[in-house]
Amino acid sequence: MLKHQMKCPTCKKRAFDISALPDVPLVVELKCPNCKNIVRVSCTKNNSDVPSNGV
Repeated sequence: MLKHQMKCPTCKKRAFDISALPDVPLVVELKCPNCKNIVRVSCTKNNSDVPSNGV
């Protein structure tokens, strides 16, 4: 299954993976595992890194 890597808007590093990009606007609020800030990540293709292999 193809996964998209979502980037933190603060540090630009990988915050989490999502299996499919939604058709409707979706915003996820979480604590970034890299910079430790509370961030809001919009799940859109513009905010997605190169998809991983799903391994």
